[in-house]
Amino acid sequence: MEIPANIRAKIENLQSGFDELKNLSVQSRVHLVKRLRLSIVANQEHIASAIVEDTGKPISEALAQEVTAALGMLKFFEKTYPHWLKDRRFRYLRPGFWAKANTVKLEPLGVITVIGPANFPFSLPVMQSVSAFLCGNTVALKPSEKCSRTNRMLNKIFTEAEIPEKYFSIFEGDGDSAELLISSTIVKKVIFTGSYLTGRKIAELAGRHFKPVILELGNSGGAIVCGDANFKMASKGITWSAFYSNSLSCVGTRRLFVEKSAAERFVGLLKTEIENMKIGSPADFTSDISRISNTNCSNKSTLSFGDGVEIWEPGSAKSSNDLEAVTQLIICEYSDLRKQACEGNGQELLVCKVDSIEQAVEGLNKSQYGLSASVWSKNISRAKRIANQLDVGMVWINDASAGMPGFPWGGTKRSGWGRLFAKEAITELTNIKVISSERRRISNPKFWWFPYNRSKYELVLSVNKINFGKFEFNDAWELVKIIIRYLLYQK
Repeated sequence: MEIPANIRAKIENLQSGFDELKNLSVQSRVHLVKRLRLSIVANQEHIASAIVEDTGKPISEALAQEVTAALGMLKFFEKTYPHWLKDRRFRYLRPGFWAKANTVKLEPLGVITVIGPANFPFSLPVMQSVSAFLCGNTVALKPSEKCSRTNRMLNKIFTEAEIPEKYFSIFEGDGDSAELLISSTIVKKVIFTGSYLTGRKIAELAGRHFKPVILELGNSGGAIVCGDANFKMASKGITWSAFYSNSLSCVGTRRLFVEKSAAERFVGLLKTEIENMKIGSPADFTSDISRISNTNCSNKSTLSFGDGVEIWEPGSAKSSNDLEAVTQLIICEYSDLRKQACEGNGQELLVCKVDSIEQAVEGLNKSQYGLSASVWSKNISRAKRIANQLDVGMVWINDASAGMPGFPWGGTKRSGWGRLFAKEAITELTNIKVISSERRRISNPKFWWFPYNRSKYELVLSVNKINFGKFEFNDAWELVKIIIRYLLYQK
């Protein structure tokens, strides 16, 4: 696909900006990010309103889960990135190496493309773009075409912060715009947030251009409720996790595994919490979820179960013709669990009664997705043992879906590749370069250089024994002979 002249000019402008930005100090980049943060604070109500108009989220949630989340992450970046990006120096105290001074440097990659999602159209593009920028990269942001009002606010805050377009540019458009950016030889890496199927297409396209990607994809969030859990807190936390962001969060809970001894009591509390949610206009500050018709979700079950499975709908769903933001609660025995049920589906919330925690772990791990899970138990040691067995990227104990600065955000299996927003993510956004220098005054030819001979072979055997084997006092004389041989060889 040939890149249009206007798009090519914007990308080339970002390359020109990178040539300048890579020589700018981290503190200078931090100063620009601070200006961006202040611009977000000044416009926070307008940003929240734009998110509501684009997504239908309740306004209280748009403010707390998007605007506040972005502000918190930016302030965290400002404090941590200057330390994380420092050169790391080390020495290796072994004959032949002790005189070397070694430095590990983290250098920026170049132009990075960020492809934003529709479910979190503000926080994720801002956080991903700023993390790439602080590492010295310029950013080509392709936000969701479904969120035009939020996209205008993104442009506004970056403009007000006086961040030059050669450092950060927004590329409007649909999938074709994303393909143009990915295919550009100037773009060095792609960050994509979205569904597994689209992520796979992104990876295939990037692979054709031998270009690395970070993929933050879908999830079928699991939860394990132990028999000793605080059921009231668990039902409240899981209800919020399942329904916040109108049930479109990538870390929302979709599958619950509950010990049979706790099932009846817990499910009763869960039904009560779901019934108590306030469903109303997204502009109402007291709405928990909003009256939206989401074409990507359905409250009609597509799963196949036996006769013993209970399917429950809250009364609010039965009395509302235009509400598709309310789930079906599907309650089954572990023996009735089908493989497709392990993936979750739209607005369905699966509750599976298990005989043991081992069954719960097995059922949760059957999913092809592995972004996140939660474990609910009063016994923290037990909960941690369970968490260690789960094949996911993030586990919360007695909480769910709680993103925070410092979390290496990402998952396993079909939930994506790479990590974001933490120290572990720095190497995703930089090139690692090692510089090893020899002190000139004491630099000599190395004994492992040519020519090879038997004497060198025996010397290496002795060095390995002393340096890496079990050292005994009788080996001291051998060590002296090695040093003498080495000094003679150096002459």
